[in-house]
Amino acid sequence: MKSTSPFLSSLLSLVLVSLLRYPLPSTASPFVCATPKTPTCQSLIGYIPINRTTYAALKSLFTIKSIRTLFSANDLPPSTRSSTSIPAGSVVRIPIPCSCLAGSGSSSGRPIYVVKAGDGLDSIARNNFGGFVTYQDIAKANNISNPNLIEVGERLLIPMPCSCDPVDGESVVHYAHFVVAGSTVASIAEDFGVSQDVLLRINGIKDPKDLLAGQVLDVPLRGSFAFSFLYYLFLDPQNELKCREKFSIDVLTCSFLLLLLHLLLPLVIDFVYYTL
Repeated sequence: MKSTSPFLSSLLSLVLVSLLRYPLPSTASPFVCATPKTPTCQSLIGYIPINRTTYAALKSLFTIKSIRTLFSANDLPPSTRSSTSIPAGSVVRIPIPCSCLAGSGSSSGRPIYVVKAGDGLDSIARNNFGGFVTYQDIAKANNISNPNLIEVGERLLIPMPCSCDPVDGESVVHYAHFVVAGSTVASIAEDFGVSQDVLLRINGIKDPKDLLAGQVLDVPLRGSFAFSFLYYLFLDPQNELKCREKFSIDVLTCSFLLLLLHLLLPLVIDFVYYTL
């Protein structure tokens, strides 16, 4: 068998590295969110870093209050080191608070990005936030009339796509999935345990062949009410008011449940992690 030439091997390696470092053009668009009068819910982003990073760096990038929130979203024990290295190209689940307005959902109040020297809105959208938003989204969210005029030190709200809508009458956690080259609707549906029909319907896709690399899909992750309850409280550990509004219980009860959760949940996670 004829071996591959060193030149061809080097060329293939260069192409692979380029695809990883420079993401495909994003076709990100807001997720449908028609839920009326809803306090913030919780969504997830399937973030793919283009460079090696750490959980501490992602906590800072996405303005996450507690590192344990990030660990929990990725099925990691609370004892995980924040300096743990994350390889480029791996998928990290990022929890974000979501709110609905005018039929679409976007992250509520965070992440906040501080502009650095050499930044542009397009590079921030593609390189820092993985193509889950466009420069137009960032400009609109921050009332920027000229996307080419941003200042070093300026604080920008990054409107990540999300939703609070139930799906087929069931509560779900909406997960933003970045479509990579070679993916199909069938393979994505199988990976996440959802039906192709649901995936097509909530993303407004008429033909599975219309799926594009670089597209951001809304994938509904199903779970029990108990899981959603713990998940909600754990991601918003200081928001008793939202707890009361969402679950129709008083603030004192919410405070007690929050305290109990913070005492017991890390122990439960560690027990399950080290015994299974």
